[in-house]
Amino acid sequence: MSSDTVPRAVVGHAPRAAERCGRTPSDAVRTVRAVYDGRDVRFAPTDRFAFRHRTVRHHNVALLSSAVSTAAAASFTPDGTPVLAWSTVGCLRVDDDAPTRPGVPVLLPTDRPFTLIVPAGTVQVLRVDRGFLDAVNGVVFDHRFAGRLRSRPAEAEVSHLLARIDAVAVNALHPDRNPGGHLSAQVLLAESVLRAFGGTGAEGDAPPVRRTVNTVQLAQAWLAEHCDRPLQLADVCGAVGVSSRTLQENFVQHVGVSPMTYLLQVRLDRVRIALQLADCAQTTVAEVAHRWGFRHMGRFSSTYHQRFDEYPKKTLQTST
Repeated sequence: MSSDTVPRAVVGHAPRAAERCGRTPSDAVRTVRAVYDGRDVRFAPTDRFAFRHRTVRHHNVALLSSAVSTAAAASFTPDGTPVLAWSTVGCLRVDDDAPTRPGVPVLLPTDRPFTLIVPAGTVQVLRVDRGFLDAVNGVVFDHRFAGRLRSRPAEAEVSHLLARIDAVAVNALHPDRNPGGHLSAQVLLAESVLRAFGGTGAEGDAPPVRRTVNTVQLAQAWLAEHCDRPLQLADVCGAVGVSSRTLQENFVQHVGVSPMTYLLQVRLDRVRIALQLADCAQTTVAEVAHRWGFRHMGRFSSTYHQRFDEYPKKTLQTST
C-alpha cells in the first residue's frame, strides 16, 4: 500500500485532507489503485454497493479510512513505508496468516508483495514516514529497533499504541485544539510503534534478570510513555510500586543518574527530534521547549548544550 508516500513535512504545514465516495465497484477499484497502489482488486457480491474513503496527511503521518459495504481483497507491492492497518469491527487477513483481532493494528509487510483481505465495514490505515521513524529510533532508542519489526504488536503495548494513534488523529482532524503539539504527539506515536512492533518477539525466552534491573526498566518505560506530562518522583514511584529511596538507588546503580535527571534527558531527546524536523521559518525554539515542559529558556539552552554540544537554536537552523 505504497502510493501517496508521506514526505517528512515541516511543522508549519496544516493537515491536508481528501475524500472519495461512490456506489459502484469500478469507482472503488479506481480509488484503491490511486490511493493504495493496489491491484487485482475484488469485492464480494452484494445488492447495494457503496464505499467511502478519506485521507488526512499531517507532518510525518497519513491517516486513511476506507469503508465499504462488502468484503474485499487486493494485492500490494510495498515501498518500505511502515503501514499499520486494522478493522474497527472485523478481522483482516494478510496472505495465509491468522486473522487479526478487531481493533488491534498490525504492521503490514514492507519487504514483499502481499494480499490483504478485509471485511465489510471500516478499515483504518496509518502510514508513518520511514525517515521519521528511523530518526526517532536513533535519537530515542539508540537504534535498538534497527532490525525488522514484527507484524503483530506486543500485547502489553496495544493500549498505549491506540492512545497515541488517537492523539495524532485528533491533532490531524482538529489542528486548532493543540497548536504546536502536533509533532510531539507524532514523536510519541513513533516511539509507541517501535515498542509495540520492535524486538524479536521472544522476550519470554530471555534469561531472568534481577528485580532491581526490572524496576529500573519498568520506570524507564513508564517515563518514556508519560514524559509529555508534568511529573514528580512520587508519580514514578507509584507507577512501579517502590519507594523513592529504592528507585533513586536503583537508578544511580544501573543508569548512573537519578530518575528525574533521566526524565530530563528523555525530554531533551524529544526536543532535539522536534527541532531537527522543524521548519526554522515557522517555529521557534521556545515553542518546542515549552511543549516539553521547559519554561526557563536560558537554563534550558545551557542544559541542551551540555547534552548535545550545540545550542538548540543551532539545531533548528540546520533542521531538515
